[in-house]
Amino acid sequence: MFRSTPMFKFADSYLKGYVMMTAAKAHFSVHAIDFDLVQQTREEIPGAFGGKGSVSVKYANEAAKPVLRAFVDEVLTRRGMI
Repeated sequence: MFRSTPMFKFADSYLKGYVMMTAAKAHFSVHAIDFDLVQQTREEIPGAFGGKGSVSVKYANEAAKPVLRAFVDEVLTRRGMI
């Protein structure tokens, strides 16, 4: 947990990589420090938005689910977790 938010850190510091999920009233976000992958994923999902380290989508965007799963899998693969 990081500030009461589910977070998976890959090492002793979040600066060495992490995946975090947040939920708001109208959207869901996945966060990572892999900024190139974040940008690529946002470009793949129509209507996605977010800051430098996050991909945010509206809850109704069902097409985003498989892309976000692939995003998390790629972050884990980059860190040797899968």
